This record gives sequence, structure tokens and C-alpha cells, in this order.
Amino acid sequence: MVFTFLSPPLPGAFRIPYLFVLACLACLPLHLQAAEYSAQPEVETFPELTVTDSRIHIDYSWLADSLGHRMAERNRYPHDARRNGWEGQVLLRVTIGAEGDLRDIIVQDSSGYELLDQAAQQAVRQACPLPLQRKIHRPEVAISLPVVYRLSD
Repeated sequence: MVFTFLSPPLPGAFRIPYLFVLACLACLPLHLQAAEYSAQPEVETFPELTVTDSRIHIDYSWLADSLGHRMAERNRYPHDARRNGWEGQVLLRVTIGAEGDLRDIIVQDSSGYELLDQAAQQAVRQACPLPLQRKIHRPEVAISLPVVYRLSD
């Protein structure tokens, strides 16, 4: 009966309810902590997947590799960008049709230099149409393609 020692001198009729309220107040922080913890939703994180078809997951990395190899043969560092020391990375979203034809090019993240962005887009245009190694099982596939322009030291 620790609470009786802490309670002020009260008539008997008030002593029991006072002790009950005091005991409830002592336990309230523990109750609130448990309620706050249990009210937090569980969050699960999953690695990002490039899902190309909502019904099934088909891996089109071979298509991105093919485009990357053909671009490497055709991509040239713009002379003015080289002379000015401009470097950067352009992130393109390239849409390829079922026959390997180029449907669309969008600059998702610019290099900061219009000349480098345009050179990357031009290299994609020159690389298409792509000779397809396999059949694409949908009308078109979108590929994120980083193009890096870096001067040698």
C-alpha cells in the first residue's frame, strides 16, 4: 500500500476512490505508450521492379542491352561540349515498338546541357530500328536508358 502513504489525510469514504485515480494516473503513460505503438501501421518495403506487363513479369533487359550496344557505336561526344569541358548524364525514356521501331524519346533527367541531351536523343534515333533477338510480347516497351558523357583525364 504505497499509495496510502502518499495520499493526503482524507476521510475513509474518499480514500478508496482517490487511490484508484492515483493508480490509474500512474499506469496511464504505460497505456498510452502501448496504444501509440500498436496504432503504428507496419510498413514493408520491396525493391523496385520494372514491371512491363501487369499480368506477367517479362524481362526486357536484353532489349536495353541491344539498344545500348548500338548506341555506343553511333554516339559521339559533341565537339562544342568537349571544347567547353561539359560533362553529364542524360536519363532517357525510350519506347520501342514490337518490330524494333522507335516510338518515343523523353528526357527524364537532363545533363544540364541541351547539347548533350540532344546528342543522346540523336544517337537513339540512329540506333533504331533495332534488330530484335526475341519477340516482344506487347505493342511497345519503355526502357530507361542512362547516357553518360565524361571527358577522359
